[in-house]
Amino acid sequence: MSDIAKRIFYLDNSSDFSGGQKSLLALLSRLDRERFKAIAIVDRRAFRFKEELRKIGIECIEINYANIRFLEILLMPFVTLRLWYLVRNQKCDLIHANTFKVGLISAILRKVIRQPVIFRSRLGIVINSHGLIDRIIYQNCDLILANSHYVKKTYLQRFGKDSNVEVVYNPLFADYSLDIGLVEDLRQKYFEGSGCFYFGTIGRIEPFKRQREIVEAVKILAKWRSDFKVLFIGSIPLSGGGAYKEELIRTIEDLGLESYFRFTGFLAPIFEATSLLNCVLLCTKGEPLSRGIFESQYLKVPVIASDSGGNPELIKHGETGLLYELGNPSDLAEKMLQIMDSRATRERIISNSHSFVQAAFQPQATVKLEEAVYQRLLK
Repeated sequence: MSDIAKRIFYLDNSSDFSGGQKSLLALLSRLDRERFKAIAIVDRRAFRFKEELRKIGIECIEINYANIRFLEILLMPFVTLRLWYLVRNQKCDLIHANTFKVGLISAILRKVIRQPVIFRSRLGIVINSHGLIDRIIYQNCDLILANSHYVKKTYLQRFGKDSNVEVVYNPLFADYSLDIGLVEDLRQKYFEGSGCFYFGTIGRIEPFKRQREIVEAVKILAKWRSDFKVLFIGSIPLSGGGAYKEELIRTIEDLGLESYFRFTGFLAPIFEATSLLNCVLLCTKGEPLSRGIFESQYLKVPVIASDSGGNPELIKHGETGLLYELGNPSDLAEKMLQIMDSRATRERIISNSHSFVQAAFQPQATVKLEEAVYQRLLK
């Protein structure tokens, strides 16, 4: 690393290891370390995230982000002071806020520091509104880096302007090579045989992901076909996920659909698990730009997704995937049947989507663009 490399603080207060953390990890694994010195300021409970950052040689500073329900607002001044101290004493050149809470803290800090601040916006602020806080972040950060054109559009809808927002997609990881041993272990554990068609949904079990819609679609699809299963691949969030999972299980049991579903929990070898699926399902409303979609496309697994949020940016219906009408389980069931019945459709989608992802998410279109943003702000 060069002695004149600019020191960038990547702030992330999450204790989870989900899409936002994976996207940051993918960026840092490809960052030009001759020009930029990355320092991750992470929550002390983010065990998996810290482990993955250290694997790629990224320096971590652990702090207590005070993610304590009902006390966060009261404790935020102490977190802000701690970050101000680090920025001042660690010779930070630029702040990259990777999550919402640190986006607010960084916007407040910008009033008293000279370092430019970038906020990585991962949610459309119309559906996922935070009221006045969204305006504080927009007005005080030097740049909003949007995950998708959909996210950028929501700033225009909300504030009547989006001049402070630029779109740069999150990058792919540098390496998607599969561990054949792990693939076989997963095949033995979760996949019964070649005669069954496997759908899968990847992500945490929570209302935002709308897994209930899949259950309702399976009720319809089961009238036409019986040679399929659905795997729910994902962990339960600390807040509210357990109740939602139990609700899903009760609904499945009440409908007599137990034989069609399996909950795998969190699977660390997620790329190996994805590669074994015949189709990935995503039902979220207002999904900004799903890693689950573009990584599945890269791994040559067709995707059916709702026609909401940033999904149409990744899926051209019938060409790079299938879109169904959000909130319409009958339409979802029909798309699931279509992907099962037509091998030609599957092969066309696989070929087109893999080519699309290779072009849209190459380093020049993601990492290099983000580095150019850093250079511009640092001037």
